[in-house]
Amino acid sequence: MSSCCGQGETTLGGGCRKGSPEFKGRTLSDLVRHYKEHILPTHPGKKDIKLLPDDLRGDLFGSCFAAVLAMRWVGAQTMDPHQRNVRKEERETFGTRLGAKKYEIERCKDFHSVYNIVSAFKIDYIGYLTVYDTALRICLYRGMAPEHVYLHNGAFCGARYLLNKGFLKIKKIRDNTPYDLNVFPQELQKLAAWEIENFLCCCKQEIKSIAANA
Repeated sequence: MSSCCGQGETTLGGGCRKGSPEFKGRTLSDLVRHYKEHILPTHPGKKDIKLLPDDLRGDLFGSCFAAVLAMRWVGAQTMDPHQRNVRKEERETFGTRLGAKKYEIERCKDFHSVYNIVSAFKIDYIGYLTVYDTALRICLYRGMAPEHVYLHNGAFCGARYLLNKGFLKIKKIRDNTPYDLNVFPQELQKLAAWEIENFLCCCKQEIKSIAANA
C-alpha cells in the first residue's frame, strides 16, 4: 500500500491506472500531455453515458446510487481498486447509512452537497478517498462535477510534489482539503477539477521526476 493512501484504502502501484505507456518526458507540460493521451481516456468518468444500457440510463441516479453501494462505477462489473481493501463489515455499514440518505442525496444540486452528506458517514476503514469516490460516482454522470480539487491520499502526494517543485501558487497544502483551480499551474488549467485530482494521483511518481518550475 502506498504511504499516501488512507487506512484500508489503496491505489495501484505508481498511479491509478494500468497499461499506459512509460512516461519519457521531462516537463510538467509533457506529463499533462501524456496523461490526456494515455490515462484520462481510460477513466470510467469519461465513459459516454449514451453507451450505458437503456435500463441504466432510464434511472440514472438510481443506477449510480446502486453502483456506489457496491463501490463501483455505474456499468462496471467489479469493485473499484481503490476500495478493494475496505473490510466487508465497514462496506456494509457505510452502505446502510448511505442508503438511508438516498432521497436527500438525490435532491442535491451540486457535488459539494453530496460530498458533505457522504462524509458524515466516514468511519474506520472508510477514508476520505472513499468519500470522494462515492460522491464522484453519484454526481459525475449527472452533470454535477466538483468545482474544486479535492486533495487526499495519492492526489495529496502528487500536489505535495508539485508544491516542492515550485508549481503551486500557495506555500502550504493540507490533506483532505478542497482547493480552487487557480492554485494549480497553467499547465493543469485546461483540465476539469476532478481530472486534476486524478492526474495528481495517477502521475504522482512521474511528478517526482519532472524538472522543477523555473
